[in-house]
Amino acid sequence: YHMFDFLRQSLTREHATTAAALLTIRVLEPSGIFPPGQLELLLATKPPHPGAQAAAPVEWVSEGAWAWVQALSSVPALSHVAREIESASDRWNHWVHHPTPEAVDPPGPAARGSPLEKVL
Repeated sequence: YHMFDFLRQSLTREHATTAAALLTIRVLEPSGIFPPGQLELLLATKPPHPGAQAAAPVEWVSEGAWAWVQALSSVPALSHVAREIESASDRWNHWVHHPTPEAVDPPGPAARGSPLEKVL
């Protein structure tokens, strides 16, 4: 407890949530609650294969964002997202530009994903 209390006191308010999230992830990780590959993708700071992406097939997605969409293909439950964005571009564009996209389900089969898959 002393270590946690020391850490809590030394963090600024802005960093406390990040530290709490990282601590929670670290505690839960050994339980196997995170499917393989999903945690790494969630915590990544850049797409896994930055040189391998093609240009975004829809104009409202930047090349950087499309690189992340392509990275989702490595997660079996999300391998369909890139194709869905291409085929249902208008619905995905509406969802992405929604004032609070995190509060509404994404279009298509992605809506049936786990909470972690929806965050990804």
